Amino acid sequence: MIWFSSFTLLSVLLAGVCSEKNPYCDLHCYEAPMHTVCERSAENCGPDPGCGPDFREVPFTDEQRQQILDQHNELRNKVALGKQDGQPPASNMRELTWNKELEYIAQCWMNACKGDPMKHDKCRRTAEYKNVGQNLAATYSNADNFNIKPVLTQLTQVWYDEVKDFDPKLVPSYQWDYPTGHYSQFVWANTSEIGCAATVYSSQKSGRKMFVFLYGCNYGPAGNWDNRPVYEEGKPTLRSGSKFEGLI
Repeated sequence: MIWFSSFTLLSVLLAGVCSEKNPYCDLHCYEAPMHTVCERSAENCGPDPGCGPDFREVPFTDEQRQQILDQHNELRNKVALGKQDGQPPASNMRELTWNKELEYIAQCWMNACKGDPMKHDKCRRTAEYKNVGQNLAATYSNADNFNIKPVLTQLTQVWYDEVKDFDPKLVPSYQWDYPTGHYSQFVWANTSEIGCAATVYSSQKSGRKMFVFLYGCNYGPAGNWDNRPVYEEGKPTLRSGSKFEGLI
């Protein structure tokens, strides 16, 4: 069963994020003074003018949200239980829940169509989380014929599969490592909530029109902090009867 965090601002923002008082304009980040939702208020978080005529938002069903959430938790549970070759077990890996505000902010950025090349937004925080992590992925096709379920599975797995290159010596005291940054955020123990979104648009790639499926997840609170543990090494306290018995 999927669990959602409350998002009291959602109905107001969806009704009119361009209103005189956009609450996200009061949320500032160290890397950028303007929040993504505030910056994109002219488009009401809809498609950027550069997205082109083939743009379409990919609204997730509850089933698709559950799919993404389960895949994250199954793989986090695998690490926690010590079943991932080359990686130590985790004693404090949290079970993720879905946060619709993180989803909303992710959708706002996906709708900017910054997938070729992929570009992260710089201020995606919430009132609750001053720092929010982000993983991005994209796949391409010569036609808009994406099968959503397997595409989501494939792109989510791509982030985790960086584990093959992740140095376990970084677990007790992390240092930023670009080739494995998706994986480390994926299994960052203190991250407790995610919200993901996707969009499709067309782009000229190598002189040909290609359709881009752009997918991103926002993670709260953010991981990938230098000199902090990815997770605490050790055997987890098993939760009997839980689907993810190694997670807390």
